[in-house]
Amino acid sequence: MTSHITFWGFLEDIRPLMWESGLFVLPSKTPEPFGIVALEAMASGLPIVATNAGGVLDFVDEACGWLARPNDPDGLAAAIKEALSNDETRSAKAIAAKEKALNFDVSEIAEQYAALYRKLGLKTYCLSLR
Repeated sequence: MTSHITFWGFLEDIRPLMWESGLFVLPSKTPEPFGIVALEAMASGLPIVATNAGGVLDFVDEACGWLARPNDPDGLAAAIKEALSNDETRSAKAIAAKEKALNFDVSEIAEQYAALYRKLGLKTYCLSLR
């Protein structure tokens, strides 16, 4: 593993970079509503280091990554350091992350939103995701 970081700026398709990476970090300071980029990284076979708030908790757990508190740079750095220090653990979490992403079903989350909308008196529409 190299010991440098490259900031690429905006890219149309980041999949080739994900395929060449060994770890994905989502250092959100505020909760991500869903964090689909983390799910995309997991589908690319990357273990995740993320902050433990928001929608990312619907699919990132200790089996497929490392979690740190939001607004805790020392905790985030420790999680990244731990992730990079053990190739075997990182590899096992990468396999678990890919499996989890490929089997992820958004239906339960969609139903939770629909229930909230109904509770608020808002109309919901049936949407087929398949």
